[in-house]
Amino acid sequence: MKTILTIILFILMLTIIISIHEFGHFITAKLFNVYVFEYSIGMGKKLFSKKGKETLFSIRLLPIGGYCSLAGEEDNDLQNNPDIDVDISSIPPERTLNGIAKWKKIIILLSGVFMNFLLALLIVSMVFLSYGKIYNSPKPIVNEVKVGYPAYEAGIIKDDEILEVKLENGYSFSPETMNEFSNFMSLYEKGEITLLINRDGKKIEFKVTPIYDEESEYYVIGISSYEVEVVEMNILNCFQYGFSYLVMMTKLIWTTLLGLFRGVGFDNLSGPVGIYRATSDAVNAGMSTYVLLIGAISLNIGIFNLLPIPALDGGRVILTLVEAIIRRPINKKLENIIMTISVLIFILLMLFATGSDILRLFRGN
Repeated sequence: MKTILTIILFILMLTIIISIHEFGHFITAKLFNVYVFEYSIGMGKKLFSKKGKETLFSIRLLPIGGYCSLAGEEDNDLQNNPDIDVDISSIPPERTLNGIAKWKKIIILLSGVFMNFLLALLIVSMVFLSYGKIYNSPKPIVNEVKVGYPAYEAGIIKDDEILEVKLENGYSFSPETMNEFSNFMSLYEKGEITLLINRDGKKIEFKVTPIYDEESEYYVIGISSYEVEVVEMNILNCFQYGFSYLVMMTKLIWTTLLGLFRGVGFDNLSGPVGIYRATSDAVNAGMSTYVLLIGAISLNIGIFNLLPIPALDGGRVILTLVEAIIRRPINKKLENIIMTISVLIFILLMLFATGSDILRLFRGN
């Protein structure tokens, strides 16, 4: 029964996130008078539909996302879609995605990402409000160093401020709170880490090798922070702290993504299987944890879509900017080659991530 519930909630989460993303494209396309053929929740065979003035609104069999079909998109295949009866030649160029001003097209392309960010902000803020209070992490300043632990052996002392941490795998990060430092340490794999410390105005580097703590099930160096600040939540400040939380998560996500371009961190990639496992853990932890996961995945999908890969929104924005600079459309043959290569890269990345997820299942971690 729990497995069935997890599957339902997993599908529901992806459908909400993708539908919200596509709704962003839909609403801004309508704003700029671009013809929208269809806005669909779900994929595959149509279960229900209602025709608006122009747009077909539909619910489809496979609840794994959705799509928004705009005039002028190269990947539209209206000939093979019997549900849409539109004479494409009758649509004026100024009502197509490629016929409007470049800045309008960019807004339409980025609106899906914006909706993902907005969804994440609303979810995190409302969950914080439901908590009634949150514990605000202090600055990354050492309050206590545990005797016999790596930090003590390295020479770190009370009131040292952590300015930057570098992992042996190539990741580096400048934490603004001790919570950010702890989250970044979740990327630790092995080897020494380098801590840049501010001690009485002097910058000093320390080499530390974390050890595994059986009780917490994390790698630690043996330091603790000053006490957290307890903040009472209300309808005004919940958005402030929700936004700060998302900024912290965004910094960590970008750090991870930039590491991939340097060839490190591929073991940390997760695909659908990994997201399903996270959903299962969240369901076991409670509804608020599950709702927070929806916000976190929405943020991840939004940021991922900003990557300069032509198959994604970020890459399409780059192509649009190039066209604006050279003042002519990109050669279609070249654009098709770029799109094909980017799609292959995307598919390979997802296959690798899914393969890594499956291997982790067999390893039990």
